[in-house]
Amino acid sequence: MTTSMEDSTMFSLKHYTDILSSHNPTITSPPLYYYADECSSTMDIAQIIQYFQQPFSIVLAEQQSAGKGTKSRSWHSSTLGNIYCSFVIRQVNSVNHLEGEELSSWLNKVRMSLSASVCHAIRSIGCSSAFIKWPNDILLGQKKACGILQTASNVTLPPHTPASDELIQAIKFHCIHSPSSQHEVSSFGPWSTTLGFGINVNSVWTDCPDKDGTGELLSSKATSVRDTLGREVSREEILAQVVAKMTELLSQSREQVRRCYLECDGTLGKVISVFPQGFEKGNSFLARAEDYTLDGQLLASSDISSSHILDSEEVSIRFNQTEDSPAPKISTPQIPLTFQWSEPGSDFSVAKSIRRTVFVDEQKFSCENEFDATDALAYHVVGFSEGQPACCARVFFDGDNKTDLVVGRVAVMMPFRKGGTGRQLMNEVERKGKELGATRLVLGAQKRIKDFYLRLGYQIVGEEYFDEYCAHLHMVKEIEKS
Repeated sequence: MTTSMEDSTMFSLKHYTDILSSHNPTITSPPLYYYADECSSTMDIAQIIQYFQQPFSIVLAEQQSAGKGTKSRSWHSSTLGNIYCSFVIRQVNSVNHLEGEELSSWLNKVRMSLSASVCHAIRSIGCSSAFIKWPNDILLGQKKACGILQTASNVTLPPHTPASDELIQAIKFHCIHSPSSQHEVSSFGPWSTTLGFGINVNSVWTDCPDKDGTGELLSSKATSVRDTLGREVSREEILAQVVAKMTELLSQSREQVRRCYLECDGTLGKVISVFPQGFEKGNSFLARAEDYTLDGQLLASSDISSSHILDSEEVSIRFNQTEDSPAPKISTPQIPLTFQWSEPGSDFSVAKSIRRTVFVDEQKFSCENEFDATDALAYHVVGFSEGQPACCARVFFDGDNKTDLVVGRVAVMMPFRKGGTGRQLMNEVERKGKELGATRLVLGAQKRIKDFYLRLGYQIVGEEYFDEYCAHLHMVKEIEKS
């Protein structure tokens, strides 16, 4: 990395704590471990600090000799004036220790909280072009200014070797601020997560012959807050803003965190290139980013499928150069389906299984809201492909209104999200509507797939609304007479 820095100053703890207190006088500032010269990586230090009994700790360094990045990348961060930092967040849960899906949800909430906090902090000092590129990058315009790397550890058993005890004492020597309050071991669950991040604050990126392995100049892809604003800015201000916002979001619900993340989002609505991990040439595809799940998975649509659920552990994305262009048409053979209907009050267990997989397991809607009293009043349809359940929906009349048929719980299983499965299902629903004497179909569509329904002739009516965490739109379609 080749950059330059003018008028650099060391980090001022007093300035930082004064700013933090001004944002929230009631906040307890997390302990801060400060390396005024250099450390290998703040994440290396964090791996020891995670055993300390604090819910939130900070490691900050002026320089790193082996900074860590995704895909095991490492670099020497030698420029003063930036923020090289790691947050250590302990699981605070003295009754029920999180495991499995609950643990994954907690980790995702923490990651989304930090992404939103960094973006919020950079915007707050006047850098309005800052936005989140899913999942963790903060971009200023089209150039990267911050990246975030997350790890998780089970810290039930702390290290007790003489070497680690010596290292612990050396680390504690660098603690320049520690709150007076102490926490009992029983206050914590067994898990800790470390989030390492670097914010390009006051470095000046210049066109230089250095490469980053791709043959491109770093200055063509990276920038700093200073480059964007044309002036030097306060690192203390930015870090204090990040800590204050992070503390606030950690105490909020996953839905509140998701909404804050959405306020900073710059990915949704764009056409993206999707690259599966370890992809071979030809396996990538174009899609349009549509929405996020409660756990921060990216929901996208393409001509392969109307509903991709993308996990950052499994794919990476790039913005397509022609972002306003639609995804290319991809010819896929239509999957032949046969449909079976069940009458109101009869068994709909197959449809129930599909809905549980799609809405509860994949999209994280609550089971309590997914299955309701309307199920007993509705007609349920299941589409089968060679005997395998592929899709489902339910329809019903709302009270005495026998002209508007309400369509809902439209779900397609992952292996069948291609070949026109959704279109065939909706055509079968329309056929049933005619059979029942309805003149109009009414539904609440997830906003991210509104284009699918628009292509089928549905129209948007009314205002956007939220069902749990997910934005929806009221849509209607007149049934053509035979």
